[in-house]
Amino acid sequence: MSTRFTQALAFAAAIHERQIKGPRSLPFIAHPMGVASLVMLLGGNEDQAVVAILHDTIEAVSRETLTSHFGAEISRRAFLFETPAFENTDWRSGRIAYQNHLKTLDASHLLVVACEEMHELQEWTRDCELAPVLTWQVASAPPAEWVWHFTEMGKTLREKLRHEYRPAADAYDQAVDSFSRAAGQATR
Repeated sequence: MSTRFTQALAFAAAIHERQIKGPRSLPFIAHPMGVASLVMLLGGNEDQAVVAILHDTIEAVSRETLTSHFGAEISRRAFLFETPAFENTDWRSGRIAYQNHLKTLDASHLLVVACEEMHELQEWTRDCELAPVLTWQVASAPPAEWVWHFTEMGKTLREKLRHEYRPAADAYDQAVDSFSRAAGQATR
């Protein structure tokens, strides 16, 4: 890894310095670090790992800021994580729109998306095991809806990653299975 990766990590750490994530109140920076780790473990390159580290900074900085620090291509790819505005839509319609958005992305970017979603699934699974009631009290939809969403997303990821990043598609499916079991246990 070059100094660009460590610069991205320092940049993201400064942005997320006082943020926490999830019902276990983990330091937020653990999430982008986990995503970058998965990217590297599943065959990604440094550019993909840098995008993984920066993917949540887009909520706090402009495209121009990221471009000035990390270049136009890294900025463009990080901003592909920007959630389109789903005004006046219900939860499921918003998720369907997101799933359709994924179909427009190339395999190189979808590897980072798959790793981001896998890390989310790992966090959700652990939260379901450690704090099941709290996990679903703060969730924006019931467990069955989240299982549906992650399963549907997996269809696109599997289709688009199956040649170049097959291990990532397989790992994503395993993460969905683990989450589905944990979510089912948490609601009993």
